[in-house]
Amino acid sequence: MRAQKLLVTFDLDGVLIKNPFRDGVFPEVGEILKKQFIDIHGFTPPNLKKDIIHDIFNEFRENLKSNKPYLAYDWDRVIQKVASNMGCPGNIDIADLVKKYCKFPYIYAYKEVDKVLDWLKQRKDCRLAVITNGYYIYQYPVLKTLGLDKYFEEIIVPEIIKNVKPGRDMFLKVYKNDDIWYHIGDSLLQDVYGANRIGIKSIWIQRDMPKGLTKLNPSERIKSKEGYMFFKGKLDKELQLKDIKSNDKEIMPEYIISSLQELKKVIIN
Repeated sequence: MRAQKLLVTFDLDGVLIKNPFRDGVFPEVGEILKKQFIDIHGFTPPNLKKDIIHDIFNEFRENLKSNKPYLAYDWDRVIQKVASNMGCPGNIDIADLVKKYCKFPYIYAYKEVDKVLDWLKQRKDCRLAVITNGYYIYQYPVLKTLGLDKYFEEIIVPEIIKNVKPGRDMFLKVYKNDDIWYHIGDSLLQDVYGANRIGIKSIWIQRDMPKGLTKLNPSERIKSKEGYMFFKGKLDKELQLKDIKSNDKEIMPEYIISSLQELKKVIIN
């Protein structure tokens, strides 16, 4: 009897790694555009840096709602648009800033990541891949710096597919007649919904899971009252960013885990 072919796919930020955008890239972009604005216009509006960051995320959201949602994750394009609206030159190389902040504490892999990826790599007929909405030019330097690039057969990115999760084509690009497929992500609307739509076993990772849920098996957590309420609270927050017309069942994960270490409770074959 042949071994079953196993495919395990991962989102990146919040699942495997912390990326450098929130604490490194975006704050520096805010400072650069603030300085450009003051140099050009000769005055400093109150809360200027805060407003710049706000405008960047507004532009991101507008792109996400467009017929080309993958452009939302082209941070060079998004930030240049905000700079132009401010009457500033912009011309900030975001990929260079990513490389600048490819160091602790701006990036890191979660402590269990290497051991779990090693465990999966050692299994027979197991393939590992990344499915991310982040552009390759921003994501790969982080994976390379952390030494995680060696684990993955493919990195599926939106600028190649011309779509974003939960789009079916973002997922199906990596499929090769695998018998069992697990996808692990921290977003209900991107990862869990995307996986459920094509029949993948969806695993929702939440490192801030209530302690009461940790006593339950990963497959039982969503079935409990506490697990469902936790799920609903997180879903409502995500729906503020992007409204998806679906019912709860289509967005409900098959498993909830608090760390990747718990994959050993899920992937048992």
